[in-house]
Parts: sequence; structure tokens; C-alpha cells
Amino acid sequence: MRFSILVNGCPNGYFNSSRGLKERDHLSPLLFVLVMKALSKMILALMNSGFIEEFSVGDPNRGTINLSHLLFADYTLIFCEAKQNQVRTLRALLLCFEAVSSLKANFDKSELVLMGNVRNIRQLASILGRKV
Repeated sequence: MRFSILVNGCPNGYFNSSRGLKERDHLSPLLFVLVMKALSKMILALMNSGFIEEFSVGDPNRGTINLSHLLFADYTLIFCEAKQNQVRTLRALLLCFEAVSSLKANFDKSELVLMGNVRNIRQLASILGRKV
């Protein structure tokens, strides 16, 4: 891979990468935030297109907040309805994100948390490659 640096808005030469970024590199936090911003935009695009429904929190009489996702330093929470088409969309989103960012979701460390009366638990878990 070759990179270039912009100096006063103009590309200033190219250089080859000798190794990937490591955990303690000074640019890692900034690049992580930029990549997570891209994931956030991808999730919001799916929400706005109606492929995934937001999760509503609060009392309808006093006010609610709609959540689609929360991003933390080491964790990402994505909220959707417990429907097969939405979980499939979530799986496709994570695969697309992996393709564009080279960051892979670790499904061995991932959890599927179901709330309410969910009947198709095994089908939902199998879409994400998880056991119940």
C-alpha cells in the first residue's frame, strides 16, 4: 500500500507502508475514531432506509429516546428488532464493514442479547453464527 501526505492541501510525495498500525501507535486512536464514524454512518443509513428499526427507550408519556447504536472504546452495541431480516441486515453490515475497513467483528466474543418474548432465538443466533 502507498500513502501520501497533504501539505497545505497538496499531495507531497508517496511512501510505502512498511507495517500496519499497532496498538500503541500515536495515530491509532484517531484512525479508530474515523473508522467508527464510518460504521456509525453505515448504521444510520440502514436505519434511515428502513432496513433496521431503532430501539425506543423511555416512557411514551414523558418522552422517549430512539437508539440505533452506541460506540465505546472497546465495545459497539447495535440495537434492532428481533426479526430475521433485521439480523441478516446486521450481519451483512458487519461483513461490508469488514471489507472496507479490514476490521473484523469477532463473533466468538460477541453476544446476542434478546429482550422481551422472542420465539425464534435459535434462528436469530444462527444468522450471526452464535449458539444459544
